[in-house]
Amino acid sequence: MKNSAYFEDPHQNYRRTRFFIEMGMALAMSGMFLLLLGFLRVPVSIPLFFLTYRRSPKIALYVAIILGYMTLLIHPLILHPIVFIECPLEYACIAIAGFFPMGIKKYENNILQWIYECRGVIIAATLRFLVTFVGSFIIYSYYLHSTSAIVWLIAFLDEGPIFIPYLIFTMVLIPRLVKYKYEIRELK
Repeated sequence: MKNSAYFEDPHQNYRRTRFFIEMGMALAMSGMFLLLLGFLRVPVSIPLFFLTYRRSPKIALYVAIILGYMTLLIHPLILHPIVFIECPLEYACIAIAGFFPMGIKKYENNILQWIYECRGVIIAATLRFLVTFVGSFIIYSYYLHSTSAIVWLIAFLDEGPIFIPYLIFTMVLIPRLVKYKYEIRELK
């Protein structure tokens, strides 16, 4: 495990985990991000991507589940049992990106190299879209009492327009954030 010395002490592990949860919650509560970027997608993802790439996907998974439940408490949109599964799971998808490290030179072409480095971001964003899409379909089919193609279309129109800007924004921002050399001590 890379950088395992950072999280050997349980007190430091708790402190740094709490710091990332607090940072994600501060970004989630910001009304500006809520209006401009859709419901909490991009801003809350930034600390999770940083944590999964710079520290450990295992710790990022732990933080993502806690952060998912906390954002559910702050912004409860729909009270449906699937939301209690969907909200933490959509943030937990980000932890998968850490299993695909950045900084490995494979292609000479800059665009191909950029896509190769962002493969974890692409997989995480796609899985997150699928989780929210299936969750939206279940919620809409419950309230509309139908599972026809129109419910699939409504669920896609609810989640689809957010996916492409989220994917592009994270593919541009996260590699720059991961490659920039600073430590958590500098963020506090």
